[in-house]
Parts: sequence; structure tokens; C-alpha cells
Amino acid sequence: MFRYLLIVLCLVTLFGCDQNQPTATTPVQKTLPQLSPLPEVSSEPVPLLGKPVSAILGESPAEAIPVWRKFAKAKPALVLLSQNPFLTPVPQELEQQVKRLIFNAQTEDFKNKATSAVANPLMLPQMAVRSVLDAGFFSKLIWILPQADKKAILSLDVFRKQLVDSGIATSSEAQTFIDETPGFSGTLLNTAIRVIPYSGLDKLPSPSLLHIDLSFFRALYVNEIKTPIHPLIYQVLNKLRTSDTSTFVTTISSSHQDGNISLTTRFVGPLLTRYLAKPSLLDQAPSPNEQRHRQALYLDNFFKKEDVRKLYLEMEKAAPQDPAVKY
Repeated sequence: MFRYLLIVLCLVTLFGCDQNQPTATTPVQKTLPQLSPLPEVSSEPVPLLGKPVSAILGESPAEAIPVWRKFAKAKPALVLLSQNPFLTPVPQELEQQVKRLIFNAQTEDFKNKATSAVANPLMLPQMAVRSVLDAGFFSKLIWILPQADKKAILSLDVFRKQLVDSGIATSSEAQTFIDETPGFSGTLLNTAIRVIPYSGLDKLPSPSLLHIDLSFFRALYVNEIKTPIHPLIYQVLNKLRTSDTSTFVTTISSSHQDGNISLTTRFVGPLLTRYLAKPSLLDQAPSPNEQRHRQALYLDNFFKKEDVRKLYLEMEKAAPQDPAVKY
């Protein structure tokens, strides 16, 4: 069964409505939002994990939108590693306001208006990718599913049905998706979409922007015995390294608030940014604290609390300002 399309549907009642509705005799003026022009792209893409690349960490994918906007004029591909595609539709009555947010707002605005943590959000993180596809930021979307089993068979019929049932696509849009082993390809919002399981990840288009949501690792992770998290991170990064893509920037979302991802994984985001900013580290032995952390996570399965505590105290001594160690 295809079980990686986890979509959180958004009710229109979550959003505020205008209490001053026009009367039947009052003409409704529909004004288009004032949109800032897309900036010129001043940098060149670099080989992913071949050369250092800027890696920007935020809470939600919506916070990455101002970063994506900086490179939208180059029409890169968006490579998305996530369990959730963030393609939930924006309510029709909010489309123009969201468009103004997409083109004009900065990161702090998205923190305040694009989160379920506030009472009256303008958009939700689950709408992030759809909103930028609708704005024309990307030439194509490559969605990498967290599916590591090479023997698993993805069902095209189930995938199409889930697109329709979730409201992501109409029936006609869902029918554009065809089997393209491994995975599917189709069109949504006039944008080419390619859906690939992680087990089938090979070459990726250039130029690209890479976005990693921690839900990707949550779906691949079983436990520290079967799928220890540190080696899993190195494996994913090394696979991306061989994808032969060049990228402008990488963004990462923790999704602790909306993705049901435990705060115990808060170290994953900074660890990813560290390796992306200095890819040569992948060819070196893990740092002493990474080795201690890996051992602590492993020993925790055997209830060796004193040994685990000793390792964390050693980690704190080496990195007293690291919030993940404190936690």
C-alpha cells in the first residue's frame, strides 16, 4: 500500500472571515495584490555536497519561501525530501492575500501568519509548496518519498485516488499521472511533478533547490538497532551526493509543531546544515560528540541510564551551548 501521502486538510473555518460583507447593491471591487518583482539571481549553483552550500534551518516549510523566492527567477527544480508534499490547496477566498505574502513577506511574517500556532493563520505549512508552484517559482517538483524498500510496489491507482480524496488534485489532474518506474510523473498547477521513492533515487535535474523536512527521516527510522539515525543521515546525504545535481541553496524544516516530530530529533536539523555547509566531513570520521550521541541512543535501548547520562555529560562539556545536548 502507498502510505506516504499524509495530508492535513485545512478547514476554511480555521481562517478569519470579513464580518463587513457588502450588501446586494454594493458592487464588489476585486483588486489584485501588489506584488514585488522577483529579484535577480546573483549566484551560481554548485554541485550538491560536492562544494559547500548555504543550508538554512527553519521550523516549517513556509519559512523557507522567502529563501526560495531569491532564486525563483532562475526557474530551478524543487527537490523535496518529505513524507508530506505540502500541496494542500489554499482556500479560494484567501488566494490573493497568500499571493501577496508569497511575493512580499519576509521570514518573520511567515512565522506569524503561516503557522497553526496562531489563532487566525493566513496559510498553513501544508500549503507551502503548492503556493509557490502556483506562483511559478519552480520549473518542476521532484518529490522523494521516504520509501527505502526496493521490493515495495507503489500503486498508481491508489496514488491517484489519494490525490483526489485529499483535495490536492481534481480527477482530471490526477489522471495526468502515469507510471514511470520507479515512481510516477504528472502535472499539477501547470508544473511537471515527478514522484520517486528514496530507493529509486538516482540522477536529479539541475539547477535545483533542495528542501529536507524531518518527516522524511521519521518515516525511514525504525529504531537505533535496525536503523540508527546517525548512519541513516550519512546514507541519505551520500546518496544525494551522487545525484549529479547542482543547487543554489538547501532549506530544512524541523516540523516539530505540525509534523508530530519529537523534539528529541532536534539535533538532526543542525547536523544536516553542518554537513551541507562542509561536505568534506562526510569523508571523515564522525566527530567525538556524534560518536558519543550515537552510543547514547543505542545504549538507551538497554536501559543503561547511568552510561547514557555519562555520555551526555561528556557531550555537554564539549558543547555547553548546544540545545540538543541540553534537551
